[in-house]
Amino acid sequence: MNRDYKPFIRVDHLKKYFPVAKNWRGKNSQYVKAVDDVSFSIDKGETLGLVGESGCGKSTTGRLLLHLLTPTSGSLFFDGQDLTQLSKQALWQKRREMQFIFQDPYAALNPRMTIQDSLHEPLKAYGEDKRTRSETIKTLIDAVGIPSQYLNRYPHEFSGGQLQRIGIARSLALKPKFVVADEPVAALDMSIQAQILNLMKELQHAFNYTYLFISHDLSVIDYMSDRIGVMYLGKMVELTDRDALYQEPLHPYTQALLSAIPIAEPQRSKNKIMLKGEIPSPVHPPSGCHFRTRCPFAKAICAEKEPEWVEMKKGHYVACHVVQEAHQ
Repeated sequence: MNRDYKPFIRVDHLKKYFPVAKNWRGKNSQYVKAVDDVSFSIDKGETLGLVGESGCGKSTTGRLLLHLLTPTSGSLFFDGQDLTQLSKQALWQKRREMQFIFQDPYAALNPRMTIQDSLHEPLKAYGEDKRTRSETIKTLIDAVGIPSQYLNRYPHEFSGGQLQRIGIARSLALKPKFVVADEPVAALDMSIQAQILNLMKELQHAFNYTYLFISHDLSVIDYMSDRIGVMYLGKMVELTDRDALYQEPLHPYTQALLSAIPIAEPQRSKNKIMLKGEIPSPVHPPSGCHFRTRCPFAKAICAEKEPEWVEMKKGHYVACHVVQEAHQ
């Protein structure tokens, strides 16, 4: 590996535990392990897709990367700087280079403010003068396909797709380098989803944005991502490029997820992998491998020892005893 190589985004042993109970002394005694020792990197201009069931920790991971949540432990490197070591003022200045696209654009916009006022807010917060703000907003509105005469309207006067375009425009107002998109099309109709995804791709190619794209929809992840990380119960279980994941998934959980994707051929049968049991509690996750209680291939070692995060092939990382044993 090139020792001089420095990824644009680097996450090292990231953890986020939320306290949920206290002992008789009033000290925290139980925690939800939302993100539990996750490591990965993202190159400049790349889209890393993050997929998994609800509650697996992917949205928390996205918020941690922008330091909207403070990590319990671990490091977050953005363009060579560890965000966890920055002062409040330095982090504030750095935040203009990192932005968030929310799942529900209506909830993210102030219903009492016009669209123009909402778009002015981030620019005003970072001291941009009125003329610069107006020019930036006109450019953004044109880029996302919203007519400029709509700027004085309120959020309730727009459709869901239009609101998400406005949400994207606001996220890009400060010309960020890195954007976290958390389920940005989950609340939209299929036809509108395609328009928003195409818009995000066009903007990325035009301005070289780096994306962390979070979704539970594997078809959306497939379309948007260069590489894909799969999360389960706070852990990253597999990470590789898009083609390798869909053509040769290694982790049993990834295989189960991909087997559930419907195919557009009614006459063709498909073997679905049915996982047994329910997702364990993140407060009391299983010993060893977190997935072992639902895994059809689990062995004794899976309960005794947590699997290591191993590069099985070039760029293809997996945390699974069974897979690692089979490839020895």
